[in-house]
Amino acid sequence: MSKKMALPSHQAGFTLVELLVVMALMSIVMLAMIGALRGMGQTQARVDQRLATMDEFWVGTGFIRATLGRVSARRSEVLGADGKPSIQFEGLPQSIAWLGVMPAREGAGGRYFFRLALEPVGDLPGLRSRTVLMARFLPFSGRSGALNWSQADSRILVNDVQQFSVEYEDRSEVPSVWKATWDSKDRMPDAVRIGVITSSVEWPPVSVPLRLMPQGASAGSGVATFGGGAVQ
Repeated sequence: MSKKMALPSHQAGFTLVELLVVMALMSIVMLAMIGALRGMGQTQARVDQRLATMDEFWVGTGFIRATLGRVSARRSEVLGADGKPSIQFEGLPQSIAWLGVMPAREGAGGRYFFRLALEPVGDLPGLRSRTVLMARFLPFSGRSGALNWSQADSRILVNDVQQFSVEYEDRSEVPSVWKATWDSKDRMPDAVRIGVITSSVEWPPVSVPLRLMPQGASAGSGVATFGGGAVQ
């Protein structure tokens, strides 16, 4: 009589409970990895935003210091209310205009009329409207008078600006004082202090001492370039 082979009492494999435990552990690991990747992406986005903000700050302050640091006290050919010509400088709480020198590295160089003020942009369909700090500049042609800033070349210095302020230092008073408006038509302020607050950061105050340029400095006109691109 042939003997039958004995069968094992149970076959090797995973039970349902073991499979559920493994799947639960894998889900936890995947959730942890997704959270880590999301955190890395957010960190990288914050780093990129921080670098962009720093670049905007250094480029903006560099342009302001370079152009506002050398100003001309040339008088306008348009007579004021008192019948006398005034220096070509306008100092208001939220805008400033002056006659200065375009740095050679920024373009053709020479004397230009400059203006800093807040302006809205993004009125085109599909573009988000925002307020920016705009620099406008017109080449000085040797004659002065009323300026049409709408026809001037422009450059956005700072995006998404929530607040922009300008103050003017008067050292003729003791002690020296900072004024919100510069009313004198016969002399320049000794320094200008600019404050900028954007949607993401508040700039440290930017103080620029004003140095008068020689009256015989060459007048210039032409094409100004920024970052390798020409602005006509």
